[in-house]
Parts: sequence; C-alpha cells; structure tokens
Amino acid sequence: MPGTVVETAILNYRKGIRNALHIWGIGNHGGGMARHQIEIMQRYHDRPLIPTIRFSSMKDVVAAVRKENPELPANTGETYTVFEGCFTTHALIKRYNRECEGALITAETLCALGGVDRRRTLANAWTPVLFNHFHDIFDGASVHDTYIDAHQRSEKSFKTARKVTTEALAVLVKPWRGGKTVTVFNPCGFACTEVVRTKLPRGTVALADETGAITPVQKLGAEHAFIAPAIPAFSCRHFRILTTVPRRTDLAAVPVTLLAEHATGGYYQVDTATAILKISRDSGAIASYFDKRLARDLIAFGAARHIGHAVGTPSSRAELALNVFQLVFEAPNPMSAWLINDIQREEYLLRNARVELVETGPVFARFQVTHRFHSSQIDEEILVYKDFPRVDFDAEIDWQEKGSADTAIPQLKISFATGMTAARVRSEGPFLVSERAADGIEYSTQKFCDLSGDEFGFSLYNDSKYGYDALGGRLRMTLLRSSYAPDPDPDSGRHRVRFAFAPHGGRSNAELVRAGMAYNRRPIAATTKARVRPAPPAMAIKGGSVVCTSLRLAEGREGLVMRLFETDGKRCRARLRVDSGTTAAIPVNLLERPVGRPLKIANGTVSLNFRPHEVKTLLLTT
Repeated sequence: MPGTVVETAILNYRKGIRNALHIWGIGNHGGGMARHQIEIMQRYHDRPLIPTIRFSSMKDVVAAVRKENPELPANTGETYTVFEGCFTTHALIKRYNRECEGALITAETLCALGGVDRRRTLANAWTPVLFNHFHDIFDGASVHDTYIDAHQRSEKSFKTARKVTTEALAVLVKPWRGGKTVTVFNPCGFACTEVVRTKLPRGTVALADETGAITPVQKLGAEHAFIAPAIPAFSCRHFRILTTVPRRTDLAAVPVTLLAEHATGGYYQVDTATAILKISRDSGAIASYFDKRLARDLIAFGAARHIGHAVGTPSSRAELALNVFQLVFEAPNPMSAWLINDIQREEYLLRNARVELVETGPVFARFQVTHRFHSSQIDEEILVYKDFPRVDFDAEIDWQEKGSADTAIPQLKISFATGMTAARVRSEGPFLVSERAADGIEYSTQKFCDLSGDEFGFSLYNDSKYGYDALGGRLRMTLLRSSYAPDPDPDSGRHRVRFAFAPHGGRSNAELVRAGMAYNRRPIAATTKARVRPAPPAMAIKGGSVVCTSLRLAEGREGLVMRLFETDGKRCRARLRVDSGTTAAIPVNLLERPVGRPLKIANGTVSLNFRPHEVKTLLLTT
C-alpha cells in the first residue's frame, strides 16, 4: 500500500539514501503483482508528498545507490533470529530433512570414491528435498495437506539415496554375506570413532583389527553393536569376526549396582571407564555423573542428599539433572506456528516412570524408561557405554497433546542441567559455529549444541532437532511443539528422536562440527571377503579449525568436488592430502566455475590459506 512505500522511503532517507527498494506483490514476500496493485501504484505515481515511484530492477537500484555514494550502514555478527516456534513446529518434516540430507551426501561421497556415476539420479532426489526447504514448508507454517505431499517427496528421495549407497558400497567393499570380515566404511572427511550397528553372524563376540587388537561386540535387538575405532577419512577398516577370543581378553559386562535410597525409588549406579552414573529409578534421569577424567560430579544437586540437621530427610532438586523430560505450556497467540509466547507453566516428568535395566554386556548397559503423562507416552532407551565417553538416548514418543486458542500450546523438551559456572553456548549453522550467552532464549541449531563453562563442558548431539534454549548450566532441546494455526494438529502421532550426551574438558569448534557430522552420518558396515589389512591412504585435511563437509563427483566435468570451511573465525593454514592420482586442485565457486589458478600439489599435499569462516570448494582432477 502507499503507506508502506512512504515508510520505506523515510527509513532509507534517515540513513542518507534517496533511492530505496520496496518489494510489493501477491503474498508476503513480493510475488507477482496483481493488476489492481499496478493500478494503485500508477494512481499514486505523481501525488504530492508521495515519493516518486518507478517500476525497476535490482540492478538499477544498486546503480542508483552507488551513484549517490552514501555511507551505507553495516551489520556485523549474527542477525536476530525471529519466529522461534518454527525451529520445532512440524517435527516430522524436520526429521525427513535431516535424514535426506545426510543420506544423499553419504550416497554422493560413496559414488565419488567408487567411481559410480549416479549424478542424474541423485540430482533428481535432491530436487524434492530442496523444494521442501521452501520456508513455509520446512519451518512448519503451512496447512496440513502440504505435509502429506512433502513427506511423500521425502520418502522417495530417502529411498533413492539408500539404493544408490548400496550400489556404491557394492563397488567399494564388495559385501559378502558369508564373509568372515566386517568392513567399516567412514563417509566423512575426517577420521572418527563411532558406534556401529549392523547384522553379524550368529555367535560373534568380538572383532580383531590388523594389529590383533580386540573390539568387543554386543547383541542389540536384531543387530550387533560395537565401537569402531579410528576409521580413516573417506576410507575403511577391516575387522576379523571372532566367535571366541584369546584368554585374558576383557569381555566383562558394564558393572551396574542397585542403590536403595530412603524416600526415593533408588538409583542404578553404572561404573564405566570414564564415569560413574546414578540413574533414577523414579524417572530415568541421570541424577549424578561423576566424570573420572575431570575428577568431578557434573551435576550440582540432582540426587538425594542427606543434611546433617535434618536426619532421615534427604534433600534434592531432581529436575536439575540430565535427561529430564519437561512439558512446557505457552500462552496462545494467533501466529502459534511462528511465535513462542509467554510460558504459563512447566511440568517435570520426575515420578512414576517405569525404569528397567534390560541388559549389561561388554559394550554397553541398556536401560528402558517409560513415561505416561496426560494423553501421551515416551519409551526411551538409554545406552551407557563401557569404554566410550558418551551416553546415547533413543526415544519413541506417542504425542497426543494438542494446542488451542482457548488453552495453551504444549511443548516437550529434554533438559540437561549441570553445575558449571560462566556458561556459554555454541550452536551450529550453515558453515558456521555461533557462540551466544546462555540467556534462556530459544535459538536454532543443527546437529549439535554445546554448553561450556570455566570447569568443563558438554555437547548434546541430535539426529533431527533444530531448537534449543540454554540458561546458566542447563541446556534444553525442544522435541515437539503443538501449535494450532495454520495447521490445527501438526504433530499428533508417533515420533522418534535420537540424541547423545558427551561431557568434555574443552572442545574446539572443529571437533564439535566433526562429532555432530559423524553422529548423523555414521560409519557403514558390511560383511566382506577381504582380509584384515591396514586401511588404504585416504584424502584428509590437517588444520585444526578446518573441516571437510563433503566429497562428490563434479556436475559439469570430470573430477571430484570437495568442500571445506574454517570454524573458528580466524585465519589459518591447512594441508590437504589428496589421492596419489590427483593431478590438479582447482579453486571453484559453488557453481563449480574456476575462481583461481590451480594449486600446487607437492608430495600429494595441497596447502590452503583460509580467511575467517571462509568456505572453499576444490575441483580435484586426475
């Protein structure tokens, strides 16, 4: 309308700019103009007190502003995030997005390494995923029928990615069902140690690597689980399958002790190589986490403690623990899919849960926790590893809480509260790690969120969530949120979410990015005929703050395209080890067009200079 044109002109005039851009059209982001809108503009074209209106192009606007040569305002740092509700609303489309992105990148990587050309197939699978990135789909702000189509598109893309991965894996490692070797392939551009789940022959108890070192294996449902150590970047390791192990091999189960406590349901105490945990039998919350490496309990007051002058009466703040589910109820608002309104009340799921020790073995202790509340239910599996400093959680949620304009907007959060001081939070964006104050505001992230203080820190990894809040030493991830407009019932039904808790004494941005990527793009295992032998040389980057995010076949020419970025916001120098057959490393832009001279390759290594936060794309040719 003319009034908004005047506001735009005044806003720019106050900044010393006489030529301003005003986008107007059907929809709220400047779609095509209707005939009556054009007529209104023409009617006000020469009115007094109205700025001169001209239909033009962005090119002409930029030229006019440059001609004025004004002192343009500059923005530094991160822009303010709006519509915090969109980080969580419509959880299923967000799960599909993460799964499809990870599966397609993995498929591209394996095709690149195996020389399997599925570029056309993968491009066709990427197109629906990118279409779903349209903001009113991915952000959860569309009507219900939109998501029926979006989910179907995602399913097709995901199935294509899995099919292509299987085809490429057949070329790379040649799976053989009757093989006596398990080959573990790492699709990430950095070495990683990660949990692997795969089907192995009946009776498998352990694996042996090329040096004879033993890796324990434990049955987990229809699969087996083990910790695959130090899998090289874009490469693999071969392990011999064992049904018996050498004498004196430690295959003892993770020690679990039942502790009875007065006035509580007691605790399961789990003793691992790196920590001693107390898991509440009332709620499944981790009420105490004593980290042996840091020689301290990370939780300030989660477990019951006896006070000298109050004999027989334990005192605790059970909600200030790890793995505490919370129900949060917002006041209604007319833009409920977009905006998080005032919080009316919070409920903690701290009592009457069914908590059971399912099994304990040489790899992990497994617990099952069931919460029933209101109309919903959570079935959570907790894996505490014997020799791996991480706790994994796998939650199946039957969510039936509905929001309305007359009652409230319910959220489900998972909370991890610790006793750290001077907490600061780091979260992930596209080619970016942001650091913010732990101020309690809902922000966005991707595969990880990290809370670090003066004494220690911890990371929370996830497979499908994008919203979190941090306040002091507490970090919460938002799992579900039931808005009521424009979709009156966005998330009723069953949901699955995996997340993991990993404490540390200090981790770099690059370490966080790599760990989050490995958690979402885990190593792939297959039984093969291959002998146990050292992993072949692999492409890898050496440069503390530089991370490789992808490797794929080039689109318009022969060669491989690798993408890297700098994570600390500092200048640095990195060294890339390339395949022995690589003859040229050419800097290209995102469209794979050369933007500089070929880089020198010396002894199979390319030296790279990075500016702060710089993204580099290289074309590697043979």
